[in-house]
Amino acid sequence: MFGFSNVFPTTTAGGGGAGVLPTFKILCKADGNSCLTVRDGGAVLAPADSSDEHQHWFKDKRFATFVKDEEGKPAFALINKATGLALQHFGGPLHPVKLVRFDQDSFDNTLMWTLSGDDGFGFIRTLNDVSLKIAAFEGDDEGHGTAVRLSDSCDGENHRWKVLPWRDEPFGAGAKHTFRIYCKADEGFSVTVRDGTVCLAPTDPLDEHQHWVKDTRYEEIIKDEDGYAAFAIINKATGDAMKKSDEAREGPVNLVPYDPHYLDESVLWSKSGDMTEDFHYIRMVDEIYLNLNICDEGHHDKHHSGVQDGTKVMLSNWCKGDNQYWRMIPWSCLLS
Repeated sequence: MFGFSNVFPTTTAGGGGAGVLPTFKILCKADGNSCLTVRDGGAVLAPADSSDEHQHWFKDKRFATFVKDEEGKPAFALINKATGLALQHFGGPLHPVKLVRFDQDSFDNTLMWTLSGDDGFGFIRTLNDVSLKIAAFEGDDEGHGTAVRLSDSCDGENHRWKVLPWRDEPFGAGAKHTFRIYCKADEGFSVTVRDGTVCLAPTDPLDEHQHWVKDTRYEEIIKDEDGYAAFAIINKATGDAMKKSDEAREGPVNLVPYDPHYLDESVLWSKSGDMTEDFHYIRMVDEIYLNLNICDEGHHDKHHSGVQDGTKVMLSNWCKGDNQYWRMIPWSCLLS
């Protein structure tokens, strides 16, 4: 119907097949050491095991640009690599999440889910009813693992989930270094994520939302016009990457879930040489005159610093002010 018959590798029960797309692990906040898997035809939680292909999921985002929930979150399907079965929502609260054969040539809204964003873990909700979400219920599946059911509750860590790539994960506990990012306009504040917005907050090394991972995997092949290497900036707490504004040029810095397997130039930045006292411009790799700045009610020049708790980080044209001078320093250097 839609002509996507070759998007996913052929999978057969128990066979797995050769993966041509990245696979994801689905973690529950109630137990960060367990992943969503398939056992005896049911969706359950089990101890994380990267070698178990039943814990590997494809995330089908083909309809994301034009199918969204009532909050504007893009829709996706989750397909198990080992079985080829997709998660399906059917019925109301306490109904088990079902697994059905995935037909990649048709659209089925009972296979569509959306993900809210909150502290790195969010609700995985049904497309048509965001109050209905998946939750893990311990001891509810006769010894086969923690059962996964639909729920209309918002209470408990068993309702919160994170979807992360299995391989080449550039953020989280395994990251070698996390960075503090701060502006010369006021060195007592650091870049953070709050309510889905990139902003400044009083520096707190214990706040993981102020910890950023610098992914340099493309530095040898992608450089800006001055020859400086490209990198992505990913928030440790949320897994979201800084992204250029959706506006034509200037505007707030956006956040987008980071997929390390997909080259997206809208999340790639570069850092200029030393501009003053080891501060630099942080700018879009494909538009070096579009720099990180801070928002002060429309004023973005050297006469308006405007730094306060919650000041938004934005993109604006080069204006040679303290608002546009930045440092990225490993937190380990500050905490040692």
